[in-house]
Amino acid sequence: MPITTTSQVPPEVRTYFDRLLLTLARPYYIYDMFAQKRTIPLNSGDQMIFRRYATLSAATVPITDGTTPPGDTLAVTDFSTQIRWYGNFVTITDQVQFTVQDRVLNEATRVLSLQLGLTIDTLIRNMMVATASSISCSAGVNGNTPTEITTQDIKVAVRALRLGNARLMTKPIMGENRFATSPVRSSYWGFMDVTLQADLEACADFLSAANYPNPMDALEAEWGSTNNVRWLLSTNGYNNGASIPVWNNIILGQEAYGVVKLGSKEAEFIVKPLGSSGTADPLNQRGSVGYKYPFATRILNDNWITRLLATQRL
Repeated sequence: MPITTTSQVPPEVRTYFDRLLLTLARPYYIYDMFAQKRTIPLNSGDQMIFRRYATLSAATVPITDGTTPPGDTLAVTDFSTQIRWYGNFVTITDQVQFTVQDRVLNEATRVLSLQLGLTIDTLIRNMMVATASSISCSAGVNGNTPTEITTQDIKVAVRALRLGNARLMTKPIMGENRFATSPVRSSYWGFMDVTLQADLEACADFLSAANYPNPMDALEAEWGSTNNVRWLLSTNGYNNGASIPVWNNIILGQEAYGVVKLGSKEAEFIVKPLGSSGTADPLNQRGSVGYKYPFATRILNDNWITRLLATQRL
């Protein structure tokens, strides 16, 4: 079992120690931002069923006087998902707590909190990658299959979502009389890895978030827009790990996916002080801090989310 000891966190005895700890590196957590959020009441099982009724086709046949029309039948589709528990912990020795100058338990909690955020972000991303339909970019010029992302490829993805009746997620941002700014269309949201940032900027109709009529309308991770997609960038994107990586760029409309939690329960952080293990720790040498969290996620309509597969521009 890995244990944090003084060899991993050395005491700073003869060296000045900056009490202001450096900021931890972390990606933007973007994948849960537009999910349908649901809750399973406590003591009500661990499975959630999302239900959708199918739309009816247009009733274009005139009703004959005195004759009852045939009517229609409602069709229902159920989508189920099951809660799973996720968690982790770190063990800290007494020597670390007694000799290291910073507050190790506090910092361990902070590090684990960031890991929890990354875990949820990654679980949703992996679900999208595993289950969403895909479109391969083909309008680029890098010679790979798929090619780099282009405006034409984004239009193909937008058209596919529109044909699936996916609702746009944002209202238009109206133009203003400001130099070098442009209006922004009603849009879907897109998720992209920062590795492809330059390729996105090379798209013919790319509009930087800095050039929105009011840049404050952009979300924190928003880099810009193309066609009818506003793009959020993160270092937690997904590629297939090949020698020429194929990146998954997610584009989605309203109510495309959901996340589920159990009751009002948020992440539970658990601190075990030195000696809490009883006879398993007779010298009170080890304590720990950790968390556990119940969570589930799934796609709710395959027609309202797609993966635009692309390689990087050479």
